[in-house]
Amino acid sequence: ALHRGHHARREQLKRVRDRLHDRLAMPIEAGVDQGRQALRLGSLQQRPQAGIGTVVDRMLLAAGYKTTVIDYDSNQIDTLRKFGARVYYGDATRPDLLMAAGIDRAKVLVIAIDDADKVTELARYALQTYPNLHVVASARNRHHVYELWAVGCRDIIRETYDSALRIGRSAFEAMGIHRGHADQLVDAFNEMDRRAMIEVADAYDPEIPPADNEAYVARVREVRGIWQEDLSEQMRQIRASDTPAKD
Repeated sequence: ALHRGHHARREQLKRVRDRLHDRLAMPIEAGVDQGRQALRLGSLQQRPQAGIGTVVDRMLLAAGYKTTVIDYDSNQIDTLRKFGARVYYGDATRPDLLMAAGIDRAKVLVIAIDDADKVTELARYALQTYPNLHVVASARNRHHVYELWAVGCRDIIRETYDSALRIGRSAFEAMGIHRGHADQLVDAFNEMDRRAMIEVADAYDPEIPPADNEAYVARVREVRGIWQEDLSEQMRQIRASDTPAKD
């Protein structure tokens, strides 16, 4: 009897959860231009990236594109709905929820969720299941970039990288370098860093800690040794062409 009672309570909770999902899940509007639809995934756990997703939503919507959001934050869901967004509540790694949200009709999937492993898992699933889908993934750090690269993702954005470049540009300007030349310095660094990451990516093995991966360590040292000299020379030439900024 105790077992039957426990089973009945579980079934009741399941029905409540399903009803909650049905209430929160807003179906995609009929007649949406399939070639212009983007699916953006919101926060999953403790560290929300609502700021990233919100900016992406605003940009796409302002340009006339349709977006659908999956988020695990009920407060965020309510806020998005008030502004007219099409949203789904739940775990964005669930294939059935992704299908309900229209992943099979989306042209772009933007993954901006909290857990790095979840991001990689979802990117792998989406790329394998929907090969024509363009996946843009937010990476926590450099090693996460390599993990996403290993599962086939090629449009990877490091969370704080662009902010760091802008801060670096501001630092150059504060040192008296003109804005145009500061941009050139930042561009030179950015180009070298991106090329270096691609050069090193194939040596990265998610199953081996980076410090224990001899091939990876050797490749990083090789790239840093050669390309750092080239970068320093490029930056020296850019600074030499700069004239002191006027107050």
